[in-house]
Amino acid sequence: MRRAVAICIGLLSIGSLRAAPPGGTATFTKLKVHIESHPVNSTIYHGYTAHRFTIHNSASEKRRITFTLPSRNPSDDFNIDHLTRSFTISPGTQTVTILQPPLPMGRYNEEVKIKCEGQKRFISRGIGLRLGDGENCGRNRPRVVLLSQGFNKPAMDKAVQALFPKGSGHGGHGGHFSHGGGPYSDTHAEFHYEADVTAKWPRHWLAYSCYDMIVMKGEQWKRTPSDVRTAIERWVLCGGKLAVFGEGFDPPKGWSKDSDPITNTHNIGLGEVREYNQNELTHGGVPETIAKWLGADDPENNQKSIPLLGDLQTAVNELHNEWGASERDFNSYFRVIGTARTPVRLVIIVLTLFVLIAGPFNLFILNRKEKRSWFLWTLPVISFATSGVVFVVSFFSEGVTPRLRTDSITILNQVNQEATTLGAVAIYAPIAPSQLDFSGQSEVTPLFDTGYAYGPFGRSRNHDSGSNRKVEWSEGGEQRLTGKWIGSRVPAHFAIRKAEHREERIQVQWPGTEPEIINGLGGHIDQIYLAGPNGRLFGGQDIGPGEKVLLNPITGSLKSHPHSADDSSTTKLVNSITKLASADDQEIDAISPEIVPANRYWARLSSQKNPFLENPLRDRTSKHKTQIHVVGILTSSGSAQ
Repeated sequence: MRRAVAICIGLLSIGSLRAAPPGGTATFTKLKVHIESHPVNSTIYHGYTAHRFTIHNSASEKRRITFTLPSRNPSDDFNIDHLTRSFTISPGTQTVTILQPPLPMGRYNEEVKIKCEGQKRFISRGIGLRLGDGENCGRNRPRVVLLSQGFNKPAMDKAVQALFPKGSGHGGHGGHFSHGGGPYSDTHAEFHYEADVTAKWPRHWLAYSCYDMIVMKGEQWKRTPSDVRTAIERWVLCGGKLAVFGEGFDPPKGWSKDSDPITNTHNIGLGEVREYNQNELTHGGVPETIAKWLGADDPENNQKSIPLLGDLQTAVNELHNEWGASERDFNSYFRVIGTARTPVRLVIIVLTLFVLIAGPFNLFILNRKEKRSWFLWTLPVISFATSGVVFVVSFFSEGVTPRLRTDSITILNQVNQEATTLGAVAIYAPIAPSQLDFSGQSEVTPLFDTGYAYGPFGRSRNHDSGSNRKVEWSEGGEQRLTGKWIGSRVPAHFAIRKAEHREERIQVQWPGTEPEIINGLGGHIDQIYLAGPNGRLFGGQDIGPGEKVLLNPITGSLKSHPHSADDSSTTKLVNSITKLASADDQEIDAISPEIVPANRYWARLSSQKNPFLENPLRDRTSKHKTQIHVVGILTSSGSAQ
């Protein structure tokens, strides 16, 4: 009995150490540089992992420091081999953040290699390996909630468990199983407590992309530095939920200050902000309030994934389903290439000619020349030549030019010049590219079916077509995915969420009762619907970049509904477009104009280059197909009628 108790205590001790690693330090004595790591090991299920380090530079000059995470990593399927980033540190103290895209980095090695002025140091437990699965969209996983200072984590856990339906988890009672062996997670939410004041929180929105909800006080929001607030606002725009207790929250410019009178919810972009009364904080009703918003009473509420474009959502729902394998793949939902076929007819023709030339024709010529002994070398020569022709025909039947498909929908807030983009990227390359380039503001989620395939010899894990994946962050903060992220002749798919400052716009003037616009969106407008403040609808077609045109009123008594700028209607419009995205390569010709809210517009662009979604192949020649949709929020001065 005592031995069993001792073993349990030992296991609990190991678990607690694993959950809260102490971090480590590295010192370059002669260079006067000291580095502290701040690893976090709480589990996440999607989004980027933020690895933070504090650098103390006591020298009088700048130091260039390069981090490699982890220092070494055995190759594994659906994993990142390592990521690197360099910083130039001025004298003083600075905290830096290194962001890991949503793929695991092994399971055991937490060592960090640091280089400075040709010298190397190592921190044995410098990072936390938070993401452990290649199914990285949060499907069938708990919601992850970040609690700021002053909130009771145990009380939150208790409130969620109290609301969770009895018999819906833990062993499969009622048809639901734990997320390790079935379709539903028996843990609805996991709460991560942040002890630091908000002034020390990360300044990049991707550092929050792993959270489904953030809970904080209104007074904390007021004291939060502007760059941290901007990062959290961008996270909300990309689909996050922010709970604020007490007054203090002001929505970003261009978004309404009015909220739903029943739920007190602001719809902002793809996300929500809900303000709660200070009394709920004072009287201890916070845990129950948050548990209800999380939907803890609905066991299927947390089975959804991050916001995805079009049929990628359906693909994740089916391919990341733990009940069993699917015969489809991501390309069948978001198609970048049709079924690849070997040119059988052409190969048969070549082989038939080979048989005729190498046999009868060859013997006939040699017999006439009385050189029949040459047959011993002419036959191998003709065979090698034919093999080369067959290889060239088979290998280059599709050419060497990669195919690229990029679809996106962008909420363009012209008031504060912020753009939020939900996108999808698919690549098919006969020869796999060695580098993919993405913006530093983009959440790039590689999509894999990491489940099991069934064949004549039983069940086997799906093969990973990539290998040796690396991530390099440039000096300017751009993401370079190097190594073999995709395989040759294997379609690769990426889900994109991004929020950034953009200056593209539709300039609107009202010389009369009809609006005159200038196309400053960076692409050709195929079609546009614009709703004035009073709900009147106008439309136009075929508007080139920089072109000024007068929009025509849409015939009939058709008006925007509702007639005032409504942020929930903006969200509904975006959701309508995402659902219209089709895996059958059918472009969205138009939407119903009445769903465009007042003081908003919808535009469909055509362009070789998507102005709001980067081409990861950069300047490399490709067969590029794209769909571009923009939902714009106009300034009040730009719509005066």
